[in-house]
This record gives sequence, C-alpha cells and structure tokens, in this order.
Amino acid sequence: MKDRLLFFDTETTTGWYDVVSITEVVEIGWVLTEGEKVLEEGQSLISSIIPINSYTEKLIEISNDMLISAPQLHDYFPEMVRKSEGAILIGHNTQYDLRVIEETLARRGHTLTPWYEEFASRSYLDTMHLFGKVMPNAPDRKLKTAMSYVGLDPELKKHRALPDSQFTKDVFFWLWPKLSQMYQVDSVEDFVEVWKGGKPRNQLTLL
Repeated sequence: MKDRLLFFDTETTTGWYDVVSITEVVEIGWVLTEGEKVLEEGQSLISSIIPINSYTEKLIEISNDMLISAPQLHDYFPEMVRKSEGAILIGHNTQYDLRVIEETLARRGHTLTPWYEEFASRSYLDTMHLFGKVMPNAPDRKLKTAMSYVGLDPELKKHRALPDSQFTKDVFFWLWPKLSQMYQVDSVEDFVEVWKGGKPRNQLTLL
C-alpha cells in the first residue's frame, strides 16, 4: 500500500462546531505518509479573530496570549496543502475539522484560491466512523477509546493537533488490515471508492 495520506487535526476556539457561536482554528497539525512511511509532519498555532473561551483554553492548554504572534491560517496552510498535493485526507471526526478550516479561510476570503480548491476536492476518510465499523461494540468512537484498542495509553491524548494527528495515523494503520480484508481492497484509494458507496457522511460528534 503506497497511497499518499495526510493525517490532520485542528484545535479550535470552542472545541466543537456550533452554528450559534463562531468557531475558528487556533492550531493545526499534520502527518504526511506514503503508505506507513512518514514523509513529513508539522504543526503551528494559528491566530484567530475569535478569542478562545475559558473552558477550551484549559482543555487544549493554548491561551489567547500564545496566539498573538502566530500566523494566519491562510499564511500557514497553503504550504501544507502543496506538500501533500493529491493525498487522501484522514482525521478523527474529519468533517468537523474540514468545516472549521473552510469557515476560518472563508471569513478572510481565501477559499477561492487554486490551492484551497485542490484541497477541498480531495477524498477523505474518518477514523471515527472506520473504528465504529470495525469495532461496533466499543463503548464509543472517541479517539481516546480507539487508542486504547490499538494499545496506546489514552491518557497520552492531550487535545493538541500534532499528537492527535499522530494518534489518528496509528489508529488508521491498526484498522487498515481489517478494513482491507473486510472490503477486499489493496489500496486506500480503492477503499475510498467502496466506502463512499453507501456511507452517510453528514454526521458530526462533539469532541
């Protein structure tokens, strides 16, 4: 399996997507792989026009003061997109991250750019749903729970973007042999096509 995969995660001002309150990205982390081989990884704090609320500040251990000199998302994000061109996107509760990224960029007029259009057109998978498929009797589909099945200490999860991207990678590669056998596919690209066939993709879960 030699697919290019981009595992990514965000931390945000509220910690959840709420149509009542504006939510913005304050940290992004990513791991680019070719198959299971890690090619590159990175993370950055991201400045926001929306302050982090007090609950989330304690949860993710990122303060508003830490964001003062951080880059805007549209200053950091394009290089990550270019480095990972064509890669399949994989996250845990991926739709949440994609929606907040889009809204953060759209608020500043940066969704009508070639680099964002390429990113937005990519296939994506969600380990939250994949874990539920492989382990339907698990108590929930949280990343911490999936980590415990993989053999990772769930207490290592600290709500930071790069470690959560790395844990998502580990969860996915633990799931992959089971998924490839279940769906009789050899590549993630082929699996995406099979998975898209009948899977509802409009579910969001609180972090």
